[in-house]
Amino acid sequence: MDPAAANPASAAPKTFTWDVTAPVAGVLQPVVTKPVNTLTQLNGTAADFHSMKASSFSIQSLANNKCFEPSNNSFESACPRWVVTSSNPAGTTWSYGDASLSAALLAYPNTWYTLLSRAIDSAGNPQTAF
Repeated sequence: MDPAAANPASAAPKTFTWDVTAPVAGVLQPVVTKPVNTLTQLNGTAADFHSMKASSFSIQSLANNKCFEPSNNSFESACPRWVVTSSNPAGTTWSYGDASLSAALLAYPNTWYTLLSRAIDSAGNPQTAF
């Protein structure tokens, strides 16, 4: 007996997408052209040719070269320390709003910070260029 005839579902053609292209994410807020003294919200965008899975950010204090650690609201983690953000259903925008970030920033006043955003698409490809 033909195995395909015994299980007709296995004989049906299957369509899938092969995705090896990394997605991209960017930062909209804070605006990089001016200093800030409070930061209660981070916002950005994410894009992929197919679909998004997740977005995250990493913020590094250049005073001690450590990254923000949300579990204890400090800059004590090795960099990059990716913090998961919330995304819209399509995954095209992301945000992070936690007052503890602004409080942690106060520990190093008058300091420069580096903020990176990263996207991961539904195929599991992480962003590799920043």
